[in-house]
Amino acid sequence: MPFPRLRSSPLVAAAYSWLHGSRVRVTGNGHHVQRSNAILRDTRIEIAGTGCRLVIGPGARLWGCDISLVGDGVELLIGAGCQLRHARISVEDRGSRLVIGAKTSMTGATLISQEGALLQIGEDCMIAQHTELRNSDGHAISDSNDVRINPARDVVLGNHVWIGLGSFIFKGARIGDGTIIGAGSHVRGEIAAGCIAYGNPAAAQRSTVKWKRERG
Repeated sequence: MPFPRLRSSPLVAAAYSWLHGSRVRVTGNGHHVQRSNAILRDTRIEIAGTGCRLVIGPGARLWGCDISLVGDGVELLIGAGCQLRHARISVEDRGSRLVIGAKTSMTGATLISQEGALLQIGEDCMIAQHTELRNSDGHAISDSNDVRINPARDVVLGNHVWIGLGSFIFKGARIGDGTIIGAGSHVRGEIAAGCIAYGNPAAAQRSTVKWKRERG
């Protein structure tokens, strides 16, 4: 059942979220949680560490999401009017940030921000199922002198970006405004604005395109 079409106050939104299985578990201290009149359904949020910040903007809707903020000073910002379905979102370590722009939608995506790096998704983006975006390899690799050779790198998506089914967006990726990433692509570097890109590694195949959410 979808969320009801109601003009909810923060109190109504909180009551609806609680009654429909959403829970927030907080340990540690100094955290800041701001939820405005966002509505959550069957969503689990865990916050642990010190000084974490979670902001869910007005009118956002979260269905069946699993959200974790674990570390010191980590931050997750979900913009106004976002619609997130069955997303797995993890922000870990010290100072890591994950930003989702207003009116962005996603279904079944995984977002991971680690090692103090930034993962930023612009406004009005659309992210398909089985897609993963991460700014870290998840584990350290060092050379023979114990020098780290795979540090985290920021990931930045512009506004109105469409990420196709089953794509992977790796550390260091930068995708320009209005671009479409084809299904199953692996993005490792910079993709220009207003193009269609696909492949492994993804590369621009056609430029000066536009897309819209409607089918017609």
